[in-house]
Order: sequence, then C-alpha cells, then structure tokens
Amino acid sequence: LCILSGSTKDRFKSYVNHRVYANQYGFDYRYERGPFPNLSHSHFIKLQIALRALPHYEWIFWIDDDAFF
Repeated sequence: LCILSGSTKDRFKSYVNHRVYANQYGFDYRYERGPFPNLSHSHFIKLQIALRALPHYEWIFWIDDDAFF
C-alpha cells in the first residue's frame, strides 16, 4: 500500500503527519509538489500522481494535502 498526496504548492505541513503515519504502519508514502504544466486544472494532479504510482503498488490511498490522520 502507498499513501499518496500532492499539491501545486505547500499550503500545509500535513505531509509530515502523513509520513509519520505511513512509517508507523509500514506503508510507503509519496508526496508530489507541482507545478504540473500539462494539466488543464490543478484538481487533475490527483490522477496524474495516482497514474504514476499504480504500476508500482497493488493498492494506493489518496489523502488530500489539507487532511490529517
């Protein structure tokens, strides 16, 4: 399992919380920061990041950058 998150800029320090949670339970964690110039809208970064991760993991879990565990 990989926990994924990302944004076009760092709005919150939630990635610290996400990484601690992932490490505590033995999951991988990936956080990607933009810009993503080829996307028509910033909301599509979720799909872009997920598509990059899917070949490497059986399961992925997306958490928004403004959410905390």
